[in-house]
Formats: sequence, structure tokens, C-alpha cells
Amino acid sequence: MDFLDGADQVGFVVATDPYELGAIPIGQDSYSQDNYFPQLGGAINVDLRAVVRYPATAPGQGTPVAAGPHPIFIIEHGNHWFCGVGNFVDTHDSCQNRTPNHMGYMHLLDSLASHGIIAVSIDAYDLTGPVPQWIVERGTLILKHLELWSHMNDPQTFQTYPDFFNGRFANHLDMTKISVSGHSRGGEASVAAYMLNNSFSINSVSSIAPVDGQGYNLPDVPYFVILPAGDGDVYDLSGLRIYDRAGSTLMPVDSTVKSGIDVYGASHNFFNTVWAADGDDGAANRPDFIAAVDQQKIGEAYLAAFTRIHLNNELVYEDMMRGKLTFPSFAGRKIYPFHHEKNHLKVEDGTNLGAAAAGGATVMSVNSPSVHQTAALQAGWPAGTATITYTIPVQKRDVSGFEVLSFRVAQTNSGVNPVMSDQDFMVELQGGGKIRATYSSNYGHIPSPYDSRGQDVMTTIRIPLHSFIMNNSGVTLNNVDTLVFRFTSPTQGEIYVDDIEFSR
Repeated sequence: MDFLDGADQVGFVVATDPYELGAIPIGQDSYSQDNYFPQLGGAINVDLRAVVRYPATAPGQGTPVAAGPHPIFIIEHGNHWFCGVGNFVDTHDSCQNRTPNHMGYMHLLDSLASHGIIAVSIDAYDLTGPVPQWIVERGTLILKHLELWSHMNDPQTFQTYPDFFNGRFANHLDMTKISVSGHSRGGEASVAAYMLNNSFSINSVSSIAPVDGQGYNLPDVPYFVILPAGDGDVYDLSGLRIYDRAGSTLMPVDSTVKSGIDVYGASHNFFNTVWAADGDDGAANRPDFIAAVDQQKIGEAYLAAFTRIHLNNELVYEDMMRGKLTFPSFAGRKIYPFHHEKNHLKVEDGTNLGAAAAGGATVMSVNSPSVHQTAALQAGWPAGTATITYTIPVQKRDVSGFEVLSFRVAQTNSGVNPVMSDQDFMVELQGGGKIRATYSSNYGHIPSPYDSRGQDVMTTIRIPLHSFIMNNSGVTLNNVDTLVFRFTSPTQGEIYVDDIEFSR
């Protein structure tokens, strides 16, 4: 690794914490029209309402938009109270104390606006409460707000909409740069919006603790998901399945970039300030507890970084998605990344592509282990002599064009694993008759599962190929013939492994 900053790549760049505000003044506004959509799928009388933060010439309410076209980010909240807290009497029409669910992400909106992005949080009021999941309707609502913004940018488009701001945003949107996001049901709705879309250039999708009722298979679009390990609502971490499936229908499979984080101690509600004020869904005594304000910083920092990568081309934050860049807003937390690069060379896809077990090791392919929806290897070893060996096919032996050896890995809930401690093993690469090995723990953690619910979330370990050729080792990256996992210490264990590949 680079001795200057510990990154995969030589050299360094300077980046600011993505949680922090930028230099651009923040304009504030909102729009609201009740019952604007008489029918939206199975829902009726759906409002058109949102809060907006935008790059402005001066801070404040209704100030002029800063010069130039700006990308747009839209986020949708999930299911919660719609009328006060614990109100089971009022209907959507009679409520006099609406729960401002969409106001729960204001610092994120401010952060994005201060870096040149128009940021919108939409109110899914009429799709909230004791109602069906309405994921398609929720995704459609995101697209309807994009139609509105298209019209306010160019009055010749989607002419049935009003212009709530009397031309203030005309010619100020870059409609070729759109990112959609959401939380809980809204987290699957952002995926739905992309899948249902046929009008807009949505170039990235993100989710916080999403549900997974529709089984969408995202194609080649950058995707990012946050999993709160202590989620007391979507406790099966079903959003991980969206990540697992993303790119599965492409040819070649996995020819897409996707990322995520598993946040130990985080709960479902605490990512939204309004929800956090209403209560904590996670267990009160959960391990690695994170206070609401700190959990919000984590979510806002990661979502801001992901969005700025794809809307502002701020590629410095790509290493944050790879788990190789840490900032004060989330430093010291147990955050375990999972990441897949579009540019890669697959060695193992979880279906057992020639793994040779020896020294007591066992290996078999399992389908949808734990909270995942993918094939993975289940590998176990009873002693420190165990190995799993891959003979690299001749056509895949030149890996000199890649930067890391990457794999997804998790401890199972087996009692042979260390108690409340990381797992570890040696990774050995052979080429040109030379051998060089390093420990996986030098480059990432393989933590104990978060709790007894069997949440064995595979994290991604990325070992720089420099590690195998440094100090004139003689290993030839243009002719790598063998890869070995050598289980020397701890001397017993059981893991899931998937997506062993040479990668960007």
C-alpha cells in the first residue's frame, strides 16, 4: 500500500469530509399542492410536495439560483407515522398535524446544494401509514417530481405541470445528471424509479435500509446501499439482495459498479432526524450503539460522497466507496464495506469454479447464504494446515492491468470461529515460479456476525497487487498461475467467500 496515505494507488490527493458544507450559498424553498395526482397506481389523491435546497447567489429563502446548469438529486422517505406520533384516528384528509417525514434529511440536502447540486426531498405523505408498500407508486412519484423539474427547467416539457417558482429554475438544471435515493420503502422506490424510467438520464441510484418486495435486477447503473446492522424494522437486511442481484442479468455478468456499507450499531430510524425524534427501532442494548446524531453523519457523508462522484465527477471519493478513505464524520465506527468494480477478471463466482481443498479444508457452493441472494463458497478448516487453491486458467493469467486482488468474505455463525473477533487467513499469489503471501487482515476486517440473527454480511477485502511484487519478489503479474488461501491462524474457522477477482 502507498506509504503516504495507505491507499491502493500510488500518490495522494486532498479531499474534504463529504459531510461538511461547501462554499456555495444555499438557497431554500419548497412546493406543495394537495391531491395533485387523482390516481397514482393503487393510490388516490396523491400530493405533490417537497422541500428544496439549491446552489444560490446568496443564502436564504427564495434567493436566485447560482449561474449555470446544476445536477439534481431526489430522495424519498419510507413508511412511518403520517399524522403526529401514534395517531390512529385521523385519516390522510383530516390530519391537522402532518408528520414531516421528508424533512429528515436536511443536512444532506444542504451539503449537496453547497456543492452545486439541486437537492430535493419529496413528501410521500399519501403513500405513508397503514397502507400497502406501494413500491411502484412510490417509484412513480419520484419520476413525477422529475417531470415537474423538467418542466420548471424547460417549459416546453411536461406542460401539464405548474411552475411553482415562476421561472427561477429555468435553464438551471442539467437533466443529463440525475441521482435518485430513498430510505426504507423509499430505498426500494429509488430502484423502482430507475427500473420504471423511460424519460430521464438517471445516472446513479442509492438506498438506505431498503425493503425488497419487487425483486428488481438493476442493470449497469452505479448503486450504493447502507445496511444498518442493528435494524429493528427491516431486520432481515433485505436491501443486500438488491445489491447481490445488481448486474446479474448483464452479459457479462457483474459488468457494473456497486457499493455498500454494513454499519454495526446503526438502527433503521436514526438516519432520518424526524424518525429519530419519534423513537429508536433498534434494541436499546445493541452492541456498538451509535447515537442518532452520529448515525446521521455517517449516512449523510456516504450519500453525499456517492452522489458527488456521479453528479459532480468528484472521483476522489471512489476510494471511500472502496473502504479505503476515512473522514472524521465516521472515523472509529465499525463500518464494513462491500464493493464491486465493473473492470474485473473473475476467478470465483461462488459456484465453485475449481477450488481445490487440501489439508483438512472443506469447500462447497451454497445458494443464498444468510441474508444474501447469491451463490457463495462455504469454506471450513479444522487445523492450520488447510488450503484452498485455484489454478488460474491460462487466458486469465495476465493481471498486470489490474490494481487489486478482491474478494467478498464473511464469518459464518459457526462456533469454530473466533468469539467476538475478526477472522484471518493468508492470501498467496504465485507467478514466474515465485511465491508471495500476505494476511487478509492487513487490508480489511472479517468481523464476527453482528448478532444471533445470522446476519453474515460479506465484506470486501481489496489487496493491492503491489503487495505481491514489492521488494523485487519476482512474482510476475503478467503470468500469475496460482492463488492460494492458506488457513494458518486462526487454526480453525468457517467463512463464506464470493467474487474472488482481479479488479480495478
